[in-house]
Amino acid sequence: MKKNGLEWSVFGISLAIVGSVIGFVIRDCAVDRGLPPILRVRLDEPEQAGDAWRVPFTVTN
Repeated sequence: MKKNGLEWSVFGISLAIVGSVIGFVIRDCAVDRGLPPILRVRLDEPEQAGDAWRVPFTVTN
């Protein structure tokens, strides 16, 4: 089945977008900014789980 012009246009635009995202990720990994990570920890309420206690937490960068 032969593709028409619209299908090729959508394919080309999609290819350009995916290529740009991949290029950005590679560039971002390659550039060393020398900045330390900024970690934030959010603790939730402790909860009992059987004989033990559990403290749920979320860490974001």
